[in-house]
Amino acid sequence: MLNCQKAKELLSAYMDAELSEAQRELVQAHLAECPVCRQELARLERLWQTLAALPGVAPPADLAERVLAQLPRRQVPWWRSLALAASLLVGIMMGGSLGVNLHQGLYQTTPEPQLVVLEAFDEFPPASLGTLVATYQMDEENGA
Repeated sequence: MLNCQKAKELLSAYMDAELSEAQRELVQAHLAECPVCRQELARLERLWQTLAALPGVAPPADLAERVLAQLPRRQVPWWRSLALAASLLVGIMMGGSLGVNLHQGLYQTTPEPQLVVLEAFDEFPPASLGTLVATYQMDEENGA
């Protein structure tokens, strides 16, 4: 059940049919029991009828021009224009550089394979026990 304060807050939306079904039913149930809120609803209905009966008022033709003339003019600081130009220049340069690099990458020939020698697969890799033994045997054969 609604209290009077909440019901009064919803009366305008109730009159405009903007409430959900559940809210509308709550307001109707409250209005059935509360004479104060019914009087408030009747007062709002009379107010809307009075407003609807008033003749429409056309604004002066130059109203928009007068309002716009009174608005302060916003001036953009000179450094903002300079910053925008610098940003655009940097972007153009980066885009051009990227395009050149991509172009060169597309037409670059693949390098010829290089022959790599691994001493680890020699008969006796350097500083191995086999190298020491072979060196010792060669020294003995040479008479050292």
